[in-house]
Amino acid sequence: MAKKVDQESEEYKIWKGETKPVDEIPKLETKKDEPKKENKGLIHWFFFGDIFSDKSEEGKMRKRYYRIMILFYLLLCFLVVYSLEYQRQSLGEIILLSLGVAMVLPFFLIISVSTPGVNIVVGIFASLILSGLGRLSKFILYILGYDVSIIFPELIGKTGRIIKHNWLGNYSTYPYIAEIENMGMYGRSFIHKNTFAVKSYEQFELGTEIEVTKFDMWSIQAFLRNQPTFDVVELKEKNAIKENYELKE
Repeated sequence: MAKKVDQESEEYKIWKGETKPVDEIPKLETKKDEPKKENKGLIHWFFFGDIFSDKSEEGKMRKRYYRIMILFYLLLCFLVVYSLEYQRQSLGEIILLSLGVAMVLPFFLIISVSTPGVNIVVGIFASLILSGLGRLSKFILYILGYDVSIIFPELIGKTGRIIKHNWLGNYSTYPYIAEIENMGMYGRSFIHKNTFAVKSYEQFELGTEIEVTKFDMWSIQAFLRNQPTFDVVELKEKNAIKENYELKE
């Protein structure tokens, strides 16, 4: 006697094709496949890798800039030691001595800052070296095709305020010190931070808001401070000139 099949049973539904067996049901993906990171080697990591938390384009460009500076700094230390010790030391000893000089020199410069008399000479010496290394690193990034404007922005039109007089006063070509924001690498100076030497055809009081109209990367103070120097006008005067020009049109 044939057994009656229950039409509501799972076996009957599978036979009719209305459902699939449990072992044939595809499993839902619980985790997306993550792309494997390509390991491009030590050289790529040192110059172009990203090992810190800042994932922005500015952060990556800034790290490339610093890494190239460090490379040229180590090369400079090596050349100085080699020129003095090449006749008495082997190449391996010169390399080790160069690394030692490269590590000790920054601490010597920091300590000498608090020493009267020495700090001026050392400060000028350090600024000239940093200025040269920085300009060379910027040039290398430019040659490699990177957009250096990410960390070296357009300077014309930047605004700030006068915070103090230059210690030389009117005897200085740039008699004022101004605080200017959003200056990229120019505003990350270890000593001067985001303060810059500025000049104008008019007299300013402390706290006066100003706008940059011209910059100079090759002035003596630009090299000594490792920063550009600026020609500025009072911000409200700039706005008044603009309004008068618009009225004439």
